[in-house]
Amino acid sequence: MVCPSCGNELEEGLNFCPHCGEKVDPVEAMLKEADSTPAAGSENSNVPAPAAAASKDLSSGNAKRIAIAVGIIAAVIVALFAGRSVLNRMHERSYAAANKELAAGKYEDALKRYSKLGDYEDAKKKATVCEHWIDYQAAEKLMKDGSYKKAQKAFEKLGGFEDSQEKATHCANMILYEQAEKLFKDEKYAEAKEIYDQLPIDTDEGLTDAAEHLTYCNNSINYDAAESLLKEKKYYDAYTKYSACGDFKDAKEKINSCIQTFPDTGETYRNENYASQAVSLKIVPPSNDTFNYLKIYSGSDLVSCVAIGKNANTTISLPVGSYQIKNAYGSGEWFGADDMFGNNGTYIKLTNGSSDTFTLEANMIYTLTLRSSTATGGDSVGSQSENRADF
Repeated sequence: MVCPSCGNELEEGLNFCPHCGEKVDPVEAMLKEADSTPAAGSENSNVPAPAAAASKDLSSGNAKRIAIAVGIIAAVIVALFAGRSVLNRMHERSYAAANKELAAGKYEDALKRYSKLGDYEDAKKKATVCEHWIDYQAAEKLMKDGSYKKAQKAFEKLGGFEDSQEKATHCANMILYEQAEKLFKDEKYAEAKEIYDQLPIDTDEGLTDAAEHLTYCNNSINYDAAESLLKEKKYYDAYTKYSACGDFKDAKEKINSCIQTFPDTGETYRNENYASQAVSLKIVPPSNDTFNYLKIYSGSDLVSCVAIGKNANTTISLPVGSYQIKNAYGSGEWFGADDMFGNNGTYIKLTNGSSDTFTLEANMIYTLTLRSSTATGGDSVGSQSENRADF
């Protein structure tokens, strides 16, 4: 056997050349020896050309060595293909086992197998799926344990994986919910309400007491506001707030405190600057079981206020002049001269033909029949709607 590197003769079975120190490949060494052996009788041969029989024997030896070398190479190739086939079968079995573990939710076991498979099939892609599931389960545990801030970040990091975004939103809601619950416990109802109002109470099942506590906050806020309005004698606004409280505390009883007694029929207010009584004006409402309240203006000055009970009429005296007459009427609750019948009443300004002014002359007696076709002097009486706030 000849060293492929330095060409020195070697003993059979050596793995390294003792002359040059290079590693020896037995097949390569044998091929090198075969190629470097001078043919008998050649210029480089110091051996005289043997007889024909001797030459035949030498050729036969070289052929034998070449055959052995070819055989070894073929064996190596066969071994390589056999090894590759075995490896493929191992990968196939490992991939199938990983798929089964993935389907069963054994994500950590599946991840270990996929990671060892390298570029085999879609192992890398499925390894990523396993990692996502492992992170997802960890985020769910954080959420279950009440660590909502950490859970929210973990779900947000997962992006669009499964329902991670919905879970992240739920965690954000729970963070706000806990803040609102603390404020509610401290009886800071207005602040708690602001947070409860931000929450999807009807869709997020985790907000267990949010709806009930929000209702309580609203009732408490309305009740406190009603109490203040009642003290200020803003009866209709107080009535509205108490009504919104339902059965909260004594709200129903307090409603009765807001309802006032309708005044006795007659003039309830007279502007001292309009003391003259030169003109008589009889006011006749329709007989339809309603209360009537009138305000009579001269320009921007309120001259007189008149209350007329159900199915009644009254007569007042006014100075000579031109007036605008407004009529409020209703059959329900009365809340005082400022709020009158509240939003349940009807508010109109009387019109005299195409004008909203009625001129009253001295020493005359006028009859004003409300909501009819007869007015002072026989002119038609019309009306136009009036806003209660401008009445």
